[in-house]
Amino acid sequence: MNALYVTVSIPLLLVLAGFNHAHGLTTFGKSTPQNQPNTPLVKAKQCTLQTNCSLIKNTTCLRGACLCGDNHPPNNGECTAQLQGPNHICTKNEDCVDNADCFAIKDLKLTKDLSHLNLTPDLSICRCQEGYTEVGATCGGDINLSTLPVLLLAIALFKVFN
Repeated sequence: MNALYVTVSIPLLLVLAGFNHAHGLTTFGKSTPQNQPNTPLVKAKQCTLQTNCSLIKNTTCLRGACLCGDNHPPNNGECTAQLQGPNHICTKNEDCVDNADCFAIKDLKLTKDLSHLNLTPDLSICRCQEGYTEVGATCGGDINLSTLPVLLLAIALFKVFN
């Protein structure tokens, strides 16, 4: 009977631990080494329309700044991001991060929600696929907690009948 509890509890603990991946180890109390050179702060070009960013390749006017597909400003006018995150301009699905597709803005029913992007309807942008949500510059899966109660019920029933 104990082997069953171990067999069931270890995968359950691993699944629950996976939900907490964003809260990893910290360096609380650890000071920054003094001999490390300061990394220069890269400032993004300000924009109000996508045309303001047209001279900087692979940037999209988001939140008032010309940003690369990873939501970082270009460094020396260059973007290192290979793929475009949600709301970034694209031409085909392969331009977008995993779990995102390239949609023409005029075809999206969310035009009211996209008005803050100040993009013209003739452009296409990456949007997360159904079942995925925007997480920074990526599209993450929604956590499906509906299977957890079923699993717990199965364990309880097994315990009652054995």
